[in-house]
Order: sequence, then structure tokens, then C-alpha cells
Amino acid sequence: MKPSRPPSVNRVFSERPVSVLVLGTHRALTNWFTLGLAAYLDPSYIWTDVRPHEDLSNPFDPLTVGAIPEAQLSLVYPEQLAPQEEDARLTATAAATVVRSDDSRAKIRGFEQFARLPSHTQEVIAATRPSLGIRALVLANAERVIQQFPPPSVPLILGAILAADCSVILSFLDPPPAGRTAFDFVLEVRGSDAAGWSSAEVRCERAVGEGLMQPGGVFPFSAIPGVGELVSRFLPPPGPVRGPGE
Repeated sequence: MKPSRPPSVNRVFSERPVSVLVLGTHRALTNWFTLGLAAYLDPSYIWTDVRPHEDLSNPFDPLTVGAIPEAQLSLVYPEQLAPQEEDARLTATAAATVVRSDDSRAKIRGFEQFARLPSHTQEVIAATRPSLGIRALVLANAERVIQQFPPPSVPLILGAILAADCSVILSFLDPPPAGRTAFDFVLEVRGSDAAGWSSAEVRCERAVGEGLMQPGGVFPFSAIPGVGELVSRFLPPPGPVRGPGE
């Protein structure tokens, strides 16, 4: 079993799977906080990075500097994460014919929601089980796929991932998506560049449970245990050098 987490960070993270949306205006800085939170929740997190077809690499990004272990990294293009609505419809129809009438309707909905997940997400979830504890799945640069997920579909997608005992963490550049109210936590990383991470702050828009993160609260970027140590291993010491934003 994984060790219990300190109560300073919301205890709910160790009690059940949760969904987290990390917003920001600077891609590298937002991704660093997302990485630190994922590593805190689950050292064997799986990081799925949504790549553009053109080269927009950032020299300060966690992916660029090699901060993500290769075995835990998956690179995809936006079209590879399209929801499978037709598969969900067919699965619901098939399940309705084989599930006994005295079984819960929730069982059919569970089949349907899992079938709706992008095939890549299904494969990642399958690869994490069986597993002890709650796993953390990251989708970095999620704004690159937002057009494929209208707001009504967001709770369905999140629900299917959480039902598989996986927490899901998205990094997302502004503007905030309309479907963000479906997330347990909505956090906004405030900072001008990755090199100045030590002075960055995180504002909590939405949260559940008691602990560090509370709606309307602000806490230092490095308040999550291990975040500062992780970033300082790969980035130069804080100074006046600015990394390119996007």
C-alpha cells in the first residue's frame, strides 16, 4: 500500500479518485505544477502529452528537459483522443440485452461511459490495473482537444475514469473551459514564467474536502510537498532569465 499523505494537503486525495483541472497562462509553469501534483499523488503517474502537429516545444517544459520518465510518458496528437460516441451507443444497446432486469441501471451506464472514453485512455487505464492504491492519470495541454469534448460530455468522461480508481489531472491554458464545473478541483497557476517558479502562486477556484486547497484561497506554488525539489532538479536557479510563454 502507498503511504498515507500528510493532512496539510486535502485528505480526499488519498481517500478516493478525484478530478483536477490546472489552469494557467504560461504552459511550462502550468505543466510543472501539474507534474508536481501528479508525482505527489502517485509516483508512478501516467503522463499523456497532447502534441501539436507543428513544433511548439518550450525549453523550460517538463517534457523538454526530460523530467518525465519515458516509461510513464505517452505522446498523442489531438485526433487520437476523440471520444467514441458510437461505441458508447452500441455498448449501451448491447448491455441492455444481456444485463439482468434486476441489475442496477448504473451497471449499464458504467459500460457505456467506459466505451465512450478515447481508445488511448482505455488502454492506459487497462495498463494500470490491477494496482494498489489510486493511480494518477495526467492529460497535459488539454486545451488542444477541448473542441472534441462539449461541456455535457465532460462529466461522463471524468466519471468513467474515476470509476476505474484513477484520479485525473488536466493542465489547460486559458481561457478556462465551460465544463470546468464538473471537476472536483479547479486550480489556477499564477506566474509569468517557469524560471521564476519559486515566486508563483496557485489560486483555488473549486475544491472538495478540508486541507490546503479551499475555494478562493491562494497558496505558494511549492506548497505541495516535493514540488520545489522536483522543479529545482531540472530548471536553473530562479533568476531574471525568462522562459518563453505561449
